[in-house]
Order: sequence, then C-alpha cells, then structure tokens
Amino acid sequence: ETVFACEFSPSDPNVLATSGYDSTIKIWRIGTMELIKTLTGQEGVLYSMSWSPCGRYISSSSINGSVFIWDVERGNSNQAMKKLRHHTEPCYSVDWSAANDLIVSGSMDYTVAVFDAEGNMHRRYRVPGGVFGCAWNKHYASTFGCCCSDGIVYIFDVDLSGSHGLKYVLQGHSLKGFHIAWNPI
Repeated sequence: ETVFACEFSPSDPNVLATSGYDSTIKIWRIGTMELIKTLTGQEGVLYSMSWSPCGRYISSSSINGSVFIWDVERGNSNQAMKKLRHHTEPCYSVDWSAANDLIVSGSMDYTVAVFDAEGNMHRRYRVPGGVFGCAWNKHYASTFGCCCSDGIVYIFDVDLSGSHGLKYVLQGHSLKGFHIAWNPI
C-alpha cells in the first residue's frame, strides 16, 4: 500500500525512515539497502513522522489521532516510548522542532497541539478547519505554520500569548492545503 512519509535522519545521511498504510515505521540504511528496524504497535495508517534533532527519536501520527514517540536506538521495536492522545480525530501531520525540542501535530479535530517529548502540552490552537500539514520554521524557533481543509495557511508563534499566538493568516488556495515547507535559507 501507500508510503505516506519518508525522512532522512538528521544525524546520519545514510539512514532513512518511512511510514505508511501498513501501520509501521521502517528504518533503512541506504548504502547497503538494508532494513535496520521496523517499529510496530501504533494502530491505523501512519500519515506522518518526524525525526528529533539528535536523530535518536521519531514521532509519528496516526489516523486514530494518536502521536507516538519512539526511541530508535535503544527502544523495543514494538513498544513506543510515549503514546499520546492529544487529538480526537485523525492526526495527519507531526513535526519535531530542530531549535526548541517541541513537537507540533495537526488533526482533523480542528486543533494543533504543541508539546514536548514527554507529552506535556505546551499550547493548543483551534483553527476553522481540519489540519493536514504543519511545520516548524528552522530559523524562527517559536514559529510554525499549518495548512488546513479551508485552504488557509495559519502561522503561529508559541512565545506570543496575545491572540493565542496567531501571527499571520495566508489566504490564496481555493481548496485544501496538504503540506507546508519553509525556505531552508
């Protein structure tokens, strides 16, 4: 079936993680085309996953609304380090910040959750539509964006308390937005 996400490890350019329809995360060594490890136990389609900045952990999001955090180096391949239920509907996107060690996840329950690797909630934002994609800005540590089923992109700053941290509302798409990416430079 479908592979929905793939991402290279930030600590080893020869290691790639993939996740998809079969409810697994596969860790691959590119040079030898070897399957290093399969992470199992999160139910449902795994739509998104993201490496931690150190390359030791992976967060993954599922159709059942769960976000799991896996210890890729030391963890058991069928036991997640953390099993989080910050969402009540499918969670289509998860992204691990390279700067502040926070994780953001977006869901069809019209919420975006910002939390740490222990699962402690930092902030929760409500948007007018289901969230399909979210991503941290690599240069502004407290800023992330999300794109929604209403075709609008919302930019938040987790350090702002006024207006619930909403900085910008970008309108231009006539239909759903599925992914967001920041310019790396």
